[in-house]
Amino acid sequence: MAFDKMKDSQLCEYDRSMRNSKSAVDRKAHTIMARTDLSVCRMSNNIDQLSARLRRLEDLDAIRQLFVDYGFHLDRGDFSSYAALFAEEGELLLGPMGRARGPRAIQQLMESRLGGTSGLSYHLIANPVITLGTQDYHDQATSIVTWAVIVRNPQDAPSLTMLGHHRDVLIRQARNWKFLRREGHIDLPSHLPKASSRT
Repeated sequence: MAFDKMKDSQLCEYDRSMRNSKSAVDRKAHTIMARTDLSVCRMSNNIDQLSARLRRLEDLDAIRQLFVDYGFHLDRGDFSSYAALFAEEGELLLGPMGRARGPRAIQQLMESRLGGTSGLSYHLIANPVITLGTQDYHDQATSIVTWAVIVRNPQDAPSLTMLGHHRDVLIRQARNWKFLRREGHIDLPSHLPKASSRT
């Protein structure tokens, strides 16, 4: 019998007749069908679980790449690409360096503060702690990321000058993860001259 062509009402009637049949063959067939339905149900659940796990891993990887791109564009002085990492309503707050909302304003802020400084400092991004949103908010996430700034000293050697962290609110827009809010904090040194802040 072509079960895939039967309507739900027909399947129910067929199942009822098989279950109530006095034939041992029919009852055995019903048992096999029931077990098959259960196996299909379990397989479907497993596929859903695997899909959710895969999506979670892909989201975490995409967010980590966002942090890498942030440091890369910042060090190269490519503030157009840097600003594109923010959502349309994205906000950047960098303490004494200033704050801006929206990619265009963020690009202008960074060009006014760090334009022409490419190659003078390098950012290390580490220890991201990412919290993805719940099922109802799967396009949102939060994170805390450690950063460090290395500069070229007068002896042409690397020198660690600052250590801090970012607190982020992230959002998925057009299938891409972006910064909705990035707030920079300087942890070391405890006191920093206003003109020296570069996060």
